[in-house]
Amino acid sequence: MRWNWIQSIVFTVALLLGATTAAIAASNDGNNDDEFSKLVAEVPVTHDWLWISPDKPTITIDISNPSLDAAEASIQLLIKTDKRQFHSTQTKRQTVAGGMTAHIDFDLDLEPGFYICTVLLNHEEATSFVFGVDPQDISSPPDYQPDFQSYWAETIEALGKVDGQYTMTEIPEKSTAKRKVYLVEMHSLPDQTGDVIARAYYAEPMAPGTYPALIKYNAYDGGTDTPKCMSGDDNPEWAEIFLSNRGQQINNRPPYVNPYGTWLTYGLDSEEHYYYRGAYMDCVRAIDFLCSREKVQQNNIFAQGASQGGAFTVAAAALASGRLNAIAIAIPFLGDFPDYFEIAPWPGNTINDKRQELGMSEAEMYRVLSYFDIKNLATLVTCPVYMNFSLQDNTCPPHTNWAAYNNLASGEKCYTVNPTKGHSPTSNWQKDYKNFFTAHLKSADAVNTVLAEPVQASLDPLYYNMMGQSVGKERPTTPGIYIHQGKRVAIR
Repeated sequence: MRWNWIQSIVFTVALLLGATTAAIAASNDGNNDDEFSKLVAEVPVTHDWLWISPDKPTITIDISNPSLDAAEASIQLLIKTDKRQFHSTQTKRQTVAGGMTAHIDFDLDLEPGFYICTVLLNHEEATSFVFGVDPQDISSPPDYQPDFQSYWAETIEALGKVDGQYTMTEIPEKSTAKRKVYLVEMHSLPDQTGDVIARAYYAEPMAPGTYPALIKYNAYDGGTDTPKCMSGDDNPEWAEIFLSNRGQQINNRPPYVNPYGTWLTYGLDSEEHYYYRGAYMDCVRAIDFLCSREKVQQNNIFAQGASQGGAFTVAAAALASGRLNAIAIAIPFLGDFPDYFEIAPWPGNTINDKRQELGMSEAEMYRVLSYFDIKNLATLVTCPVYMNFSLQDNTCPPHTNWAAYNNLASGEKCYTVNPTKGHSPTSNWQKDYKNFFTAHLKSADAVNTVLAEPVQASLDPLYYNMMGQSVGKERPTTPGIYIHQGKRVAIR
């Protein structure tokens, strides 16, 4: 009994060792019947599982032995590309003393990209995770059509001919002494369903003066949650608008009905009919609305969104003639369709099913989608950009996020990574993007240059901290993470 009590304590302590993302027990050869002889493999997060040159990737495996007897461990590292193509494998053997933990390093030599690492302990899978190497050097070149810019110029011109006919209905239960909150209705670009009204919640400060404005673009609508409406007290020093794009959120709840079915596949037969043509124009229309409000500082309009909202944010920055001061995108959707459909099962399976139903070739499908791919729209974005992405995201994999990020024409861009999260931004996302926007506020009377045509920005020679604040042209001496010419630089 005495030895069982000691073994229980050792086993519990071993399970609590270190910060890890996954652990599994693998039986030690010759002692399969003894639960306390099982080894435990854990992978601590190092370098945020994202290595930037000159740092080389090293995966550390911690093997804990909660038993009192030494045990033999065979550790195999299997590396595949994010498209699940085999790259390499390494195997190491280690004797682990009883009650001890062995730290085993695997040094890797990899080209820029994202990889799937599978760890096998004594021939049993212990864990699998995604890591990245020099994502800023991943090649995801634009694949837009020759008429890409003229297509969008004509679409924006068509939107400009539509009278917004903005109507505002106060929501008394949400309004406070600090801000009034409204349901806004705005006419947007017509489509095959006829005239279109996009809806939004809007909060405007009550006190005299002018205020910066924030647009929040909605994620892909699950169809069941209650669309979020701000309170008058939430962010009283800002005007805010929470947009619901056509057929989604407010427009997909009684008394309104979604006429588009599955948005991803609606109108896939043509770039003129595809759902996101009109949806992207709804994003621009929301900016038009803000510019019509006397209390909004038109040189201080910011936008943010996660997932589909991240794609909407990129599209708005690309197509709104330079009227956004800065944007923040988290785990953005709709990036790099050809690679996307090889990496993740959805939405490629849904769109491919529709393609076959329509009798379209893959080439024709990708041609249509190229007009709406945010890696192509990113080439028209020149404002400062902050991106947050997650390595374990199977819905919007990091490869697709970086396809857009690397093609941004912005002279100032930065990012943060969530190494262990799936399809969700960091828990500090709201705080982080607000800090980023605050660092980019202009004085109320400053002139914001509106671009007649998108231009390619040159790389900024300045160094910036992770909140987007300039720290000068010279390489910083204070340890930390900095952004220089669009790349992350670690100063130690």
